[in-house]
Amino acid sequence: MDDIKICPGCGAEYYAHIKICRSCDVELLTPDELKRLKSVPRAEGALVCIYEGDYDRVSVLASALDRDGVETKVLKAPKAGCGGGDFGLFVPETIARFAALKVDEAFNRMYPDLKEAEERLASGQCPACGSALIEGYGECPDCGLNLGGAGNGGCDDSGCGGGGCH
Repeated sequence: MDDIKICPGCGAEYYAHIKICRSCDVELLTPDELKRLKSVPRAEGALVCIYEGDYDRVSVLASALDRDGVETKVLKAPKAGCGGGDFGLFVPETIARFAALKVDEAFNRMYPDLKEAEERLASGQCPACGSALIEGYGECPDCGLNLGGAGNGGCDDSGCGGGGCH
C-alpha cells in the first residue's frame, strides 16, 4: 500500500514518489493519511478555544492536529485564567470535543510519561519521585516538587485543578 498515493480531491491513484495531483493541483496522500482525513467529523460553526498556552506549545499541538486532519487556528488570546496563555488553539465548535481528544492523544505521544505521572498524583504519590504526599501540603516532602495550590505561592483559582498550570 505504501507504493501509491491518492488524490483527496478526485481519488486518482499515483506512484508514491509523485507529490501533487495533476488534475486537482492538491497534495497527494497515502491511503492511511486519506483514511485518517475521512474519519474527522465535519467542521462547522464559530471558533472555540480548546487549549491556551505559549505560542510554541500551541503551535506544536496545532501541527499535530493538522496531521490528523483537524482544521485549527492559532490566535492571540487574552489570558482567561489559570493556565491561560497568550495564544489559543481554536477549532470550529462542531469538532471541539473530537479535537480535544486529539490534543490528549498528541500530549500522550509527546509526553509518554504524563499518564503515569497523572495516575501517581491521583493516588496520592509524587508524580516525579513516587513518594507519599501530605494532603494540603503544596510540595513533595522528599523531592520538593511544587504541586501548586493556594498558600504556597501557587494559583488561587479553584477551577484550575492544582499543579497543572504551574
